[in-house]
Amino acid sequence: MNGIKVSIIVPIYKVEAFLGKCLDSIVAQSYTNLEVILVDDGSPDSSGAICDTYAAKDSRFVVIHKANEGVSKARFDGCRKATGEYVAFIDADDYIASNYVETLMAEAVEGDFDLVACHFVTLKEGKEIEDHRPVVGRYDKEGIRKVLQTNFLFDRKTKMSGMNVYLWSKIYRRNFILEALPYGFGLTFGEDMAINFEVMRHINSMSIIDQCLYYYVQHPGQITRKQLMGRWGKYVECWRALIRIDEEKLLDGQMPDRIWNRLTPMLHRICGFSDNYQEFKMRLLEIRDTKDIMAYLYREPPRQRFQKRLLRVIRYRLFLPGYILLRSRYKHYKKTSDL
Repeated sequence: MNGIKVSIIVPIYKVEAFLGKCLDSIVAQSYTNLEVILVDDGSPDSSGAICDTYAAKDSRFVVIHKANEGVSKARFDGCRKATGEYVAFIDADDYIASNYVETLMAEAVEGDFDLVACHFVTLKEGKEIEDHRPVVGRYDKEGIRKVLQTNFLFDRKTKMSGMNVYLWSKIYRRNFILEALPYGFGLTFGEDMAINFEVMRHINSMSIIDQCLYYYVQHPGQITRKQLMGRWGKYVECWRALIRIDEEKLLDGQMPDRIWNRLTPMLHRICGFSDNYQEFKMRLLEIRDTKDIMAYLYREPPRQRFQKRLLRVIRYRLFLPGYILLRSRYKHYKKTSDL
């Protein structure tokens, strides 16, 4: 198994405080046939120098210094340079278990899988939270298509995507991921989801193992009003990208649930931030005017009573009743952070 080279690609931008732990976890891997491509995406801090230090000590490390073009382009540039049969992505402020690559590669070799993924641990405010999704096991092409059609985008039982849609926590056969990476260009939210959807449309097999081997580090920070107001446009960009890719309309049945999953807490948070009724009206009109996305909600009646009331508010521009309704329920959603 160690005869198969694995390329690990790490996009890097302004992560000098966390980069050492990430790279040390790669050095400590029990699987040694690695090529580690560090893509310094024009980072203005000392991240680039840290990369050079690791490359000077370990011949498996290769550094690309380039102008800043965003994480999707950085991953693509790294993947083009990669020579491994399999490719893995690690975010520079995260880290991996020492047996991460070995475990995923053992599964890949045993089943000749094009994609192998594991679960992950979220580290947030000193707590470790294991993330387990319902999509677990081995899947052939027909099984993958069923996942895409039933709960890739939204699983009704867990109220989240049926499998984690991040590029990290996975290894890919290089030819499939290289062709899919450009589908993330231009997106500022959900690029990993679009890329993974494109990958899964073409691979022949995958395996999701029920182990948490990747450590996703969430940094403390409060969502500002400006950031929140820009979320809807980013969601729409991602959904439109998925719709363009989804030639067979596999996601149509999941799209309304996914939209509600983002729309409802976002509107509550807007009302929580807003001290201005006129601002709420403006945002509601912005959502209402996204006609192609709203068409998914108009197509079939929502299942929840509150969603039915909220849809009437949006559709018929019932600004004041909507404002009162959302403000009255804001405390219920105040702790919502996964927007």
